[in-house]
Amino acid sequence: MSAVKTLNVKGLEHREREQLIFPSIESLKEGQTIRLLFEFNPLPLVHMLGARKGFDTAYAREGPEEWVLTIRRNMPGSDGKEQLKELLYQIALQVLSTEEWDEVKRACDNIGYCCFTPEDQDATEHQH
Repeated sequence: MSAVKTLNVKGLEHREREQLIFPSIESLKEGQTIRLLFEFNPLPLVHMLGARKGFDTAYAREGPEEWVLTIRRNMPGSDGKEQLKELLYQIALQVLSTEEWDEVKRACDNIGYCCFTPEDQDATEHQH
């Protein structure tokens, strides 16, 4: 396990903070963590990272004079929801008939989102 880097951005101007924070976050390797020290609640940063895949955020301290935010780059497969989705998908590949897959494909077309790739479609057609 690698050491956690701490970056104190208290008292810096907005632009200076961004010039330090974002490259530090992007340079994290899988499994690495950075600790950021703020004099305010960095809620916009928490929301921004929450919207991206690949990062976990947690407050180590929540004010009133100091906020400490830890940011960790996820390792592949560390997200339990993604693992569950993949498991359910693999089961569906085995149990759905060609007609049922056609129905899934039509539903995906209706919502504009596809949960499978053309290679998967070809594999299911050969299974049934």
